[in-house]
Amino acid sequence: MYNLGVPIQVVIDDYLPIYTAWGDNYFMWMNSQKELWPIFAEKAFAKLMGNYASIEGGFPTDSGSAWVGTPSSWYSTSSKTADAIWTDVKGWDTAGDIMSACTSTS
Repeated sequence: MYNLGVPIQVVIDDYLPIYTAWGDNYFMWMNSQKELWPIFAEKAFAKLMGNYASIEGGFPTDSGSAWVGTPSSWYSTSSKTADAIWTDVKGWDTAGDIMSACTSTS
């Protein structure tokens, strides 16, 4: 991982915060393919940032920068038309940019 662009090794264990008798993970949930790597990736990012509370409600750009070591930016769609958003996404794809998406509850 990277901290402010500087490579750093983050060591984690295989213990996960579980909150039910069925083994539900407290933070990121396991997907339908039962992959564990996203849960451990989140754990590593939480450790890099200090704890899980410090990353709650954050942006994917923050963790993306920590994983690839490059600056990131975010893009609001609130004032864009669907066609304008699609044009931008196609352009970023053509440029080989890494993209992620998130939604807000508000």
